[in-house]
Amino acid sequence: MKTTTIPIWNNDTATLDAIMDDARAEAMTLAEETINRHGTDPEHDWLVNAILETGLHSAAAATPWQPLQAEDLRNALAGIDPWADPRLGRAVAEYNNEYRHDEITNLDAIRLERPIAITGKAGVWQGTRTMCSILRFDTLGDILRQAPWNDMDIDDWSIDENDDLRYTGIHHDGTNTCTYRQLKPRPHQPTHRIQRHPTDERTTRPTHPPPLRHPMNTTGKEQEPCHTEASTTASSASTTPP
Repeated sequence: MKTTTIPIWNNDTATLDAIMDDARAEAMTLAEETINRHGTDPEHDWLVNAILETGLHSAAAATPWQPLQAEDLRNALAGIDPWADPRLGRAVAEYNNEYRHDEITNLDAIRLERPIAITGKAGVWQGTRTMCSILRFDTLGDILRQAPWNDMDIDDWSIDENDDLRYTGIHHDGTNTCTYRQLKPRPHQPTHRIQRHPTDERTTRPTHPPPLRHPMNTTGKEQEPCHTEASTTASSASTTPP
C-alpha cells in the first residue's frame, strides 16, 4: 500500500505567505502593548517585532499630526505587503530558513553508514538531462545542508510515496528532481556499470530508502552538486565527472 508524501521543508510562496500571516496575526495581538511601551519588546519573536516596527513606521507616516493609537497600528499591520518591502520579504525568507536548519539538526542524529545513490532529471532549455551520482554523507542532515542545484526559484524536500528522500527544484526553464537512496551492503551490489540513463530497476535494485519517515554538505570532503548525465560505478563511492 502506497503511503502519502511527507513534506520536510520548502520555500514556495504558499509557505512564506503562511509564515507572514501567522507572524502578522501575533503582531496584531501585541499592538496595544507596543503602543504603550513606545516600541517592541526584545523578548518577543524577532519576525513579529520586524513586522511591528514596519507597522509603526507606516502608521506614524500616515498620521503624523496625532499620537499613535493601537487601532492605527493594527490598520497599518493589516496593510503590510511583505513582497513590496524587500527588507521584510528577506526577513520572512530568513525565518523560513531557520526551520530548515531545525530539520538539519534533527536529521543529524541519523548516521549513514553506506554511500547514497542520487538519481534524477534536470529540466533545462535544451530538454531533459538525466543524472546519476554516488556520494558519501555522514548524516541525513548533511544531505539537506546544500541543495543539489544552485539558484532555484523554489527548493522542496520531501519523503515521497516510496519512502525515498526527494528534492525538487523549480526554475525558469523547468523542474529538477532527484531521489536519494542508500546503497545496500556490498554483497548485493552489481558489478556492471550504471549507464548514463539508468532505469528505475537498475538504480532501485542495489539500493533502499534512507532510514527516515519524518518531518537533510558539510562532511569535510569535497562534494559537487548533482550533475546532469553523470556516469557512476555502482561499486564505488566516488562520482565520475560528467
